[in-house]
Amino acid sequence: MAAAQLAPAPVPGLLALAGAWAAALLGTLLLCRLWHGSASSRAAALTATALAAVAAAALAVTSTAERLAAGVGTGLSRLRMWQDALKLWTEAAWLGHGGETWRGMYRAIQSSPYVGGEVHSGILDLALDAGIIGLVLVVLWFISTIRIVWRNATHLVPCILVFGLHGAIDFDWSFTLLWMMFIWIGGWAYALQFNMHQTLGAQSSVYSPKGRSLEHSQAVSPFGCSTKLIPSRQHEWGKAKHGEAYSQTVFSRYRYEIGDLIHKYQMVNIWTTTGLIVLTAICWIGGIAWLAGQQMAAEMHYRQVVQSTDLSEEQAQILIQASRANPYRSDIAITLARLLPVVDAEKMLRQSLSHTQSDAGMYFELGQLAAQSLKSEQAIHYFNEAIALNRYDATFHFGAVYWMQQIAQQELRAGQLDQARQTAAAGVHIVERYRRLVEAVVMSNDRNDRRFVLQPAATIYEDRLRTMADEAYFSKDSSSVR
Repeated sequence: MAAAQLAPAPVPGLLALAGAWAAALLGTLLLCRLWHGSASSRAAALTATALAAVAAAALAVTSTAERLAAGVGTGLSRLRMWQDALKLWTEAAWLGHGGETWRGMYRAIQSSPYVGGEVHSGILDLALDAGIIGLVLVVLWFISTIRIVWRNATHLVPCILVFGLHGAIDFDWSFTLLWMMFIWIGGWAYALQFNMHQTLGAQSSVYSPKGRSLEHSQAVSPFGCSTKLIPSRQHEWGKAKHGEAYSQTVFSRYRYEIGDLIHKYQMVNIWTTTGLIVLTAICWIGGIAWLAGQQMAAEMHYRQVVQSTDLSEEQAQILIQASRANPYRSDIAITLARLLPVVDAEKMLRQSLSHTQSDAGMYFELGQLAAQSLKSEQAIHYFNEAIALNRYDATFHFGAVYWMQQIAQQELRAGQLDQARQTAAAGVHIVERYRRLVEAVVMSNDRNDRRFVLQPAATIYEDRLRTMADEAYFSKDSSSVR
């Protein structure tokens, strides 16, 4: 991210950030001490606060201007990402495209060759995944959580605001841990409210003020709501008004019964809450352990094969185990396909496409397999799909042109003139499209983080394809005249 200028460099960026935090903490402690001092100390604290506010505003202006600067900042790059994301969102505005939309599709719709697996906007990311309906539900959840925190735990409001505001213009919401912290803060604030109401209800029911009739006191029911005493006991208490000793006895008995009821309710609530927490923790930790174990097993098998110099049938079996452990790894599927026969490799890659339908590498590998089998129509289809899913990858364009030249040459030698001419024409079309994209990038002066340039050999292959197309055309004409 730092190399692509989409984020500040770790050094000295992180060092400067740590220094700023330390200075802010020490400065806040000093200002607090001055504020609680004499009148002159308070004036000094006010002056220091004003100067700090001016300095912070100046730093914010400088940082914002640097990020928006053309050619060096990150603001324009993010603006281009947001424009592409909005165009993609309009294709499924209400329900969205599903999870991980931007990461899987940005190479196919990007308007310039930038690098960015994150859209750098939590709002746009949610809109792409879940549409307007999902975004509205999340916004309502945010508002409800902020309302609970504002009423019951005002000191937690800055945490919620930082999570919401910064996540709206960056990719904070892509991390599950931050969502867990957001839920935890909301639950903490709600627990404070619930405990406060429960304590007040218990105190008002058990410790009734002297001289106040018990019929107006509240008791906590097993369902968590406040109820008045039952009418029969109210009547009994009314008859005992004139007897001071009898009233004290009845009040003590009622207080004991209510206190015992509250204690039982609290014990049941504690055990229920503890059981739910333990069950959730077991499911969460167990699920994480299982998924992490599967991914670790797949990674270990894959590294074992990649680091080996002898790619034998035994290595293919190891890769099969890795693919079963994690079928979503396209690099494992592609490496395994290169160890299998052409027919088995093509079948396996087609099955893998059901898990990763937007993976351009899969389509390019299928195109190479079709080219090796001289299936020109299938090869053209797969290469076009790969380029459409990753339009600013020079390797895909150049590789497709190379294989088109190889297929056309073989077809020309076999006497398949019509097929050779169509294959050569498809290769020429790929080169022309490749050249137009490169020229558009150069003319627009956009960021070229992916180093998307026209390779010199592509022009050589284009000339050969044009020559073969002409040769096939004239050979067919001469044969028809005879």
